[in-house]
Amino acid sequence: MDGSSFPIKSILVATAALGIASVATPVRALDTYGLAGSACAAVQQSNFSKWSVPPNGAVSNKSTTATLIVNCPMATKYGYSTFWYVGYKKVDSQVLSCTLHRRYIDYLSGTTNTTSTTFVGSSYLSIGYYNSDWLNSWQCTIPRNSGNGQNNVNGVGWYQ
Repeated sequence: MDGSSFPIKSILVATAALGIASVATPVRALDTYGLAGSACAAVQQSNFSKWSVPPNGAVSNKSTTATLIVNCPMATKYGYSTFWYVGYKKVDSQVLSCTLHRRYIDYLSGTTNTTSTTFVGSSYLSIGYYNSDWLNSWQCTIPRNSGNGQNNVNGVGWYQ
């Protein structure tokens, strides 16, 4: 009898393989966050009558005569590289436009990035990787209901 039937060699090989695998994995995975469109707010009182929140959590423009402007806040971590996006559904080729506002604590200084689309269907608008600031939000102009149905913002999201 050799005094031990415990497979030490295979345990050492497995331990070494795990050590190499743990070094090869990323230090931190991206955290994904999101808010439904119903978390957005109409920007001006004149927009309230255009506002519609269907049961699916989106925010829609029910007006047949004017655009709806909404502001969607995002609680991001300050100073992180962030990928920003807005989900939407459009039923016609009118322009849906969204501006990402990244503001400092005084809400006066900061930067903006604007993106827009005429695509018909469900998709998202995105702004690549930019550092988050203290106060971050999307402001979107949702096109009017042209008779084909309501255009909407489904929600906002971000990866950090």
